[in-house]
Amino acid sequence: MPEEHQPVPFAENEFGEQPEFAMLEVEGGLTVTGNCPGCGGRTSMTFRYGTPQGYKGLFRRTAASSPMSRKVTVYCTCGHLHADRPAESPDNGCGAYWLVNLG
Repeated sequence: MPEEHQPVPFAENEFGEQPEFAMLEVEGGLTVTGNCPGCGGRTSMTFRYGTPQGYKGLFRRTAASSPMSRKVTVYCTCGHLHADRPAESPDNGCGAYWLVNLG
């Protein structure tokens, strides 16, 4: 999907689960890539195995009948400057965040 970035002002907006994200297994983790639902910019996050945000524990079953949780929170890292972005914000994005189901 091509990038169609919009210069929206920075705002911490939660979006629902986003189905159109690609997952690529990389050495030591999983990279999730797609277009931000807030600004349309291309964004990519890598979740490392064994870290607090990693997905290693997401594949364990707590009981035989319970479904496996495979969702991670992804946030915009489009790299574009957005108006009103707080100086203390560690990421260059629009502030949007959402869930991605790892399948």
